Amino acid sequence: MILPSIYAVFIISGCLYVHRWLKYRDIDTWPSVDAEIVGSGGSLVLIPSQSRYGGSSYTGMDSRFTEFEYSVDGQTYRSRTATPNGGAVTIYVPNRPHKAFYKPSSPEVAVLTPIPYMGFGILAIVVFSGMFVVVHLWFTVPEILRKPPGQAGDGDAGKANG
Repeated sequence: MILPSIYAVFIISGCLYVHRWLKYRDIDTWPSVDAEIVGSGGSLVLIPSQSRYGGSSYTGMDSRFTEFEYSVDGQTYRSRTATPNGGAVTIYVPNRPHKAFYKPSSPEVAVLTPIPYMGFGILAIVVFSGMFVVVHLWFTVPEILRKPPGQAGDGDAGKANG
């Protein structure tokens, strides 16, 4: 049961990474328009946790966000995506003009900071689960290719005849 789960994690995380990469590709060429910060909030919360070695540590949960509004061709849009990698605007100066960089083919997709999408978290999941997939295929595919045609892989073919 665990092997299909690993394959599912690999496929889903891989598709998610590719989807987000395609969504934000060519971000450095996106046009910009004036944007207004209409909301921000959240916090960085440190949650204490016990180490299995007797010490204590903290796990950070980042719920910060920056909400902004911008207009393209008379249509007003609202977004909370400050960067393709998530997070909030780190430096916010009140009454300072901001720019929203939007995707020309989909103006509802915009960011305040047009940096390339990296997706290290998702990519780490793809690589880690992919290692299990490669090892599994490394040991099973050659075995399947060595069996003569028509022979069942699980040994049930001999039981049906005898």
